[in-house]
Amino acid sequence: MNLDDPVNQKIRERIRNIRQRKKLSIRKAALLSEIPESSYSCMENGFYRISLLNLKKILDGLDVGIAEVWPDSTVVEERRQPVLAGRTVLPARRFFRFQEVFRLSDAKRAALLEGDVRRLQLIDSINLTRREKRLFLGYFPERLHPSWSVFQKQNEEHRCCLCLQDARVEDYLKRLIDIYLDLWFAEGFAEP
Repeated sequence: MNLDDPVNQKIRERIRNIRQRKKLSIRKAALLSEIPESSYSCMENGFYRISLLNLKKILDGLDVGIAEVWPDSTVVEERRQPVLAGRTVLPARRFFRFQEVFRLSDAKRAALLEGDVRRLQLIDSINLTRREKRLFLGYFPERLHPSWSVFQKQNEEHRCCLCLQDARVEDYLKRLIDIYLDLWFAEGFAEP
């Protein structure tokens, strides 16, 4: 379950932007902050609230002051879940797994697709613009640029694909992706 609130959301977005601007991976930022990588990832993605103690560790690790991440009162707005065709795109558990793989791979972009073997639907994406999302729907994963790594599971009728651009996918992550694809494939994506 996503535990994000508007203030935490702005802080974590600014932390992510600073980390990316400094070209630090989640792994490196967690190491510099002396926080376990999985906890750091959960905080940056809104699945754990950032305590004051952890905020201090993160700021020290990134070598920035509180003023760089603290939101002013005019920028706080409610977080909305992504919606596709009138329904929530992914239940929180599946969306967390999708974000986890994205973060662990240090990918630039990610797309999650599912559907019948001949026609895939974009279920969710990370860092794709609206234009890229529309263009992405016209591609079969097999025709993507070589900078994209494609992982998929399918039977005669159904296919589930995870696509990561410029990803670093080590063996442990390949095994994790395989487990997640099995889960996503078995659960299906059309549930509310």
